[in-house]
Amino acid sequence: MFFAVLFALLYVLCFFWYYTISDAGLKELYMNMHRMSFMWFSGMNFASFISGLVQVYILGWVVALAIKIAGLCCGCCKDECKIEEKK
Repeated sequence: MFFAVLFALLYVLCFFWYYTISDAGLKELYMNMHRMSFMWFSGMNFASFISGLVQVYILGWVVALAIKIAGLCCGCCKDECKIEEKK
């Protein structure tokens, strides 16, 4: 859950950072980066904000799951995960 909340907070920060940019060229670049990164992103509006927020929240869970699976597969956390070693 940590990664999901962290990604969501970073997305909120990035979304509202757009309004602090004064250069038109940078604003266009920022919009293009958001359009490439998030599905159904149509502009700086409420629908795009919610869509992006849901996407990064789900991505946070996927990243956490991938880290958990990688930790189980590498065998480095046998004591923490209670994985018994086969003899």
